[in-house]
Amino acid sequence: MTKQVTRRDLWVALGLALLTAVAFEGLSRCGFVGFDDGEYVTHNPVVLQGLTLRGVAWAATTFQASNWHPLTWLSHMLDVSLFGTQPLGHHATSLALHVANAGVFYFALARATGARWTSALAAALFALHPLRVESVAWIAERKDVLCAFFYLVSLVGWGRWVRGDRRGYAWALAAFALALLAKPMAVSLPFALLIADFWPLRRPLGASLLREKLPFFMLAAASCAVTLVAQLSTGASEAWLRPSFAARLAFVPVEYLRYLELTVWPSGLAVLYPLPGESLGAGEVALALAVLAAVTALAVAQRRARPWLAAGWLWFGVTLLPVLGLVHVGFQGVADRYTYLPSLGLSVALAFAAAELAERLRAPLALRAGVTALALGALVWLTHRQVEFWRDGIALYDRALAVTEGNFAIHAFLADELDDAGRRADAVAHYREALRIRPDFPHAHYDLGVMAEAEGRDAEAMSEYRAALAANPDFAAAHFNLANLLGISGAIDEAAAHYRRVLELDPSHPGARQGLALAESLQRQRGK
Repeated sequence: MTKQVTRRDLWVALGLALLTAVAFEGLSRCGFVGFDDGEYVTHNPVVLQGLTLRGVAWAATTFQASNWHPLTWLSHMLDVSLFGTQPLGHHATSLALHVANAGVFYFALARATGARWTSALAAALFALHPLRVESVAWIAERKDVLCAFFYLVSLVGWGRWVRGDRRGYAWALAAFALALLAKPMAVSLPFALLIADFWPLRRPLGASLLREKLPFFMLAAASCAVTLVAQLSTGASEAWLRPSFAARLAFVPVEYLRYLELTVWPSGLAVLYPLPGESLGAGEVALALAVLAAVTALAVAQRRARPWLAAGWLWFGVTLLPVLGLVHVGFQGVADRYTYLPSLGLSVALAFAAAELAERLRAPLALRAGVTALALGALVWLTHRQVEFWRDGIALYDRALAVTEGNFAIHAFLADELDDAGRRADAVAHYREALRIRPDFPHAHYDLGVMAEAEGRDAEAMSEYRAALAANPDFAAAHFNLANLLGISGAIDEAAAHYRRVLELDPSHPGARQGLALAESLQRQRGK
């Protein structure tokens, strides 16, 4: 076990940073994309004020974006203060955090194992893999790289505490709290600490290991409770989209297998993979369960001879649990960004397996170096290529449609981008295609209604708004727009009912309050 950071370690970290910078060089040509970047930065009036006291208060209390992650909001505000709305600065911050994560991962693993070059390989496999692109290139996913930074810092603090530094415990707990404030996916950290206790820290397992982590478990439980409240209060789980619990449960082993597949063969990566819904076959689920059971059995059987295999596999399995969709949020089931923390475990297992194989084969140093360079070079090339798809929203969504099928949400997102670019006919075609795939997609109906209203086709617009509400009765914007058109058409009673529904869903909606006041005034005049 290494005792301190050496000059060689610093050279390794510098090499990792340079390779990562080369792989992500294309970020300099990437802008904001329509997929959530508006909500997080470009159309968020609070964030656009930069870092202010009002912004700090808002970040601490808002559930916007269906989550409570005040540290993430503050990081976006700081970027606006530093760089305005120029995307290059925002991308640079995310890349800097990713580089820092790779460096912290390397130093922590090398310190705990004494295996400098194997640790460097593990860190490189993590940092350069194309699955990292979504977390780094997507400005709205700042929460991923920010959360991971404090997650890893917490692990470093834990290692110091285990080695006798009393301050390490407070360090680990404080960094864990910050990780949770960046993204609640960090709730897995107490279990990750238990895995680290097993390997590489090699502590004797016992009940005391659980007791000492009680404050960590309490923080994780509090974060889970707040996150659930945030998601329920913002209507993140819409009934029209949510698969049954049985379907979500069946999808879990398939998701694990899909993530393994994407790690080993990262082809056809997309910003959004469509949900399978209720279409999974029993055979597919059974095969996934069998593969997972076999790998788990192998890892358990090898836990003494190859503890890194069990630790890496358990890390992967445990850190993925919060994002496996049992509590459904969003359009996706699988997502590249969900691999950011779990990939650390797979990177460790792959790196140490490669090192052991090279030793068994007694491969010459030149051969080892050549194979490693080829593998890392391939990852750099794949990642560089994947970054290019993030240059703008149209390129990003075109790529997703090219590598997925039945992706109704991406058709709608692409339509939004095309409409903003003045390509209205193309936009309508994609909205229609989204509805062909998913006739009850409320957002496509709503957007078609907005376009029809803008062109003076009020009857068509009202029809689309009603279709959106039939699919999602809690769609406040559709209620509001429909109420406005009903008021214009003279249907005052129905307009008032829709304004009231908007205020039930969003009590602070100023337009609905004004509209309702006018509708009620007209009702009183009519009643005289």
